[in-house]
Amino acid sequence: MRIVITTVTSLSILFSCHAYAGSPAEEYNKANLHYSKGEYERALEIYTGIRIVNPDLEYNIGSAYFATGNIGKARLHFERSLKLRPSDEETIANIDYIKKVKPDRETYSDENVVITVFSNVLNSFPIDNGLVILLVLYLTTCFVFGLGKMTQDALVKRKLSGLLIVALTMTGVMVVAVSVRLYNVRSDQFAVAVKPVIHALSAPVRDAPSNFSIHEGAKVRVNRVEGDYAYITLVSSLEVSTGTEEKPEMVSLRPGLSGWVDRSAIERI
Repeated sequence: MRIVITTVTSLSILFSCHAYAGSPAEEYNKANLHYSKGEYERALEIYTGIRIVNPDLEYNIGSAYFATGNIGKARLHFERSLKLRPSDEETIANIDYIKKVKPDRETYSDENVVITVFSNVLNSFPIDNGLVILLVLYLTTCFVFGLGKMTQDALVKRKLSGLLIVALTMTGVMVVAVSVRLYNVRSDQFAVAVKPVIHALSAPVRDAPSNFSIHEGAKVRVNRVEGDYAYITLVSSLEVSTGTEEKPEMVSLRPGLSGWVDRSAIERI
């Protein structure tokens, strides 16, 4: 049963295993058992050893990391789960909760409103459903085209021509929608900070000046990679603590700030 995060102790885990068969199912169930006993580290060892791509598995890995207090890894795997199953309300709620409890508080994103709305529409259906709809539209288009070629009635031909235009238009829209969804699943341009503190440098060298610092759980865009360094850009406005526990100081970082970070400090979604 999946439960939305409300407090650290109320984070539950998904126990359904209908998506698995054979050995992965056995390992999955074994990991679930360890999780239910509070043996999160052992559960993680098993979960991360299952070599399949599935949103439920990613969700459970995120849950286990959250239970161990690893905010960065928890968000990483919740984001991966959401990438495979967009618009899942519980996964979104978990990510939103992590945004509130992680060291760097997010205030707003730099995503364009129009792009966000378009993405939500595209993500409203799974890829499998989109492919089925596309296939049905394609077959319908072929059927209408065939009827138009066979009929001799001028009035029927005109009606079929109009229907063919509609079918072709809808097919084209679905081709674009499915293509974008497939690209989003395969794209790895975004990453999550998984180290406690990350310093974004002005150049890809160890002794370069620091532009800014972020903490685990922050989501960034990866622009390019050079050697052991990745050039990242902030995708959200962050309120970052730079002071000490006795004398905390908050610094605002705007979306679009960029810098070079150690590649090992981030993991791609």
